[in-house]
Amino acid sequence: MVAGAAGVLVLAASLSSDGSAAPLPYLPLVNPLTMAAAAAGVAIWRALDIDLRRPDARTLVLLFAVVGLVLLSMEVARGVHHFAGVPFTAGALAGSAIFQAGLSLVWGTAGLAGMVAGARREHRDVWIGGAVVMGLVIVKLFLVELGNVGTLSRVVSFLGVGLLLLIVGYLAPVPKGRNESGDPETSAVPPAT
Repeated sequence: MVAGAAGVLVLAASLSSDGSAAPLPYLPLVNPLTMAAAAAGVAIWRALDIDLRRPDARTLVLLFAVVGLVLLSMEVARGVHHFAGVPFTAGALAGSAIFQAGLSLVWGTAGLAGMVAGARREHRDVWIGGAVVMGLVIVKLFLVELGNVGTLSRVVSFLGVGLLLLIVGYLAPVPKGRNESGDPETSAVPPAT
């Protein structure tokens, strides 16, 4: 109960605070707000005693993944605010080409990490989750970044995400699915004799 309340408070603070911890300088990923979010996430995970082998854990893992992506997005927003001088408002950030490029690269990296982890551990659901995030990045590239005609950040976004997709093709092939008994599915085509 306490861990959940702390998680909700940290999430609310992350969505509304620019992360300034004056007189300390702002450092991405190692600022008090991000460290509090990580501690709250670990506390909630341990309090719920999530066993990844249970089927009912999928919903909680999906919720953790979505909240983690939101927190990463807010970390990009705070970084753009502190280092590029973009005001920490929804309108200013949405119109910032630097913020949009940063989101594409961070989301693409998160999708790549999910796909590589899913391929290495042969968890098809994890791989599909990473592929969904990569799909969102591609849709975002065409809907948002193409509107920033002629900007360097648009070029960086497209080249960065293209490189991530090449890495996915090399490091993270689709893992084999599993049938109801938990055994890897085999091809329906009999071997050649």
